[in-house]
Amino acid sequence: MSLTVILPTVNEAQTLPILVPEIRHYVPTAEIIVVDDGSTDDTVRIAQNLNCKVITRPRRLGIVSAFRDGVIQTRTEFVALMDADGQHDPSILPQMLSKMASHYLVVGSRYAPGGDIPDWSFIRRLISDGAIAYTHFMVPSTKAIKDITSGYIMMWSGIAQSTYFKYPNSWKVLPEIISQNHDLGTKPTEVGYIFATRKNGKSKLKRSTIWKYFIHVLKVRERFRL
Repeated sequence: MSLTVILPTVNEAQTLPILVPEIRHYVPTAEIIVVDDGSTDDTVRIAQNLNCKVITRPRRLGIVSAFRDGVIQTRTEFVALMDADGQHDPSILPQMLSKMASHYLVVGSRYAPGGDIPDWSFIRRLISDGAIAYTHFMVPSTKAIKDITSGYIMMWSGIAQSTYFKYPNSWKVLPEIISQNHDLGTKPTEVGYIFATRKNGKSKLKRSTIWKYFIHVLKVRERFRL
């Protein structure tokens, strides 16, 4: 089973030399596409030296559009999306890959059995729980996944390529993926993992990002009337 891993990046020069070899350790045949949004450090050069395919973009354009642009370049059977900051555990990639035979989508989940977020504060957990509850309420088809705000996913490349991302500037891919594909013959599933502390820099979560996500979910609801 062939796999492409898409890594959106902004100034991840310190983490890529660790993450890319880890991905290749767990899935030696994986192709890796780095979608870089205007990094000012050596991210692009390092990615090229690590034999990754690199897509460069002039500024931050959103995770959804990074995934979309990476999917266009994907030639493997399956495609995965991971953060490049070291918070997504690559050791579960083989387990996720093994589930692709019976599911169209596998989500790396902080809330499934085996998952946890040990370093989050009460407030950070509250924000996450609120975003998940809101998404489940507004777009009921997303209830199939507990960790609907996860950015760690794997799916069939053909389904990813046929999914139309109307809101590419968003930071979360799952609401649009599930709302468009919930009536397929197979269902999504989750694999638990321990969400690690960011290995370089500070968390990128901002108040504006939260509000943009809430608006994004509202637009998805209005689009599909779910």
